[in-house]
Amino acid sequence: MDVGASMTVKQLARSLGQPPTRPYWHIKVLEAAKLIRVASARLVSGIQESQYQVAQLALRPSRDLVVEPGNASEVAKAFAAALDDFLGRLINDILSGRRGHEPAAATDAELPGPMVMVVDKVVSRERAAEFRARLDALMEEFNRPDPGAEADVPVNFLMMFWSPRDP
Repeated sequence: MDVGASMTVKQLARSLGQPPTRPYWHIKVLEAAKLIRVASARLVSGIQESQYQVAQLALRPSRDLVVEPGNASEVAKAFAAALDDFLGRLINDILSGRRGHEPAAATDAELPGPMVMVVDKVVSRERAAEFRARLDALMEEFNRPDPGAEADVPVNFLMMFWSPRDP
């Protein structure tokens, strides 16, 4: 589903193969956590029908959640699910020919081509902290709405940064 798209609870239930009444509680929990929001509402036979859409484009787990020893298995499963979802969408885009194009020249910014980087490196504590702060700023910038421009280029973006510790 496109993150800009909206769905009613019934549409969501249908897409998940669930009974129409099942997701209502979950929707209220997600809305209370500000992970989704009401995009529009209308009256249907005297009952308000809401369309919901994603409200958070980036999620950052709290440090407390990640470092709590009893949470390691659940945190690992959550990260694996997120990576599996991202990988599945990437593979689908490649196989369907929707991966994007390679720029004809360095100045061709119409539709940027893909960029994949995997780096394992040892740096100073100060450099790691400074780089992490720059990544945080970049994500905040990336998640801001485009002022005065029509958002018409779908972009998939996954960023991970961590420093492993000796057990």
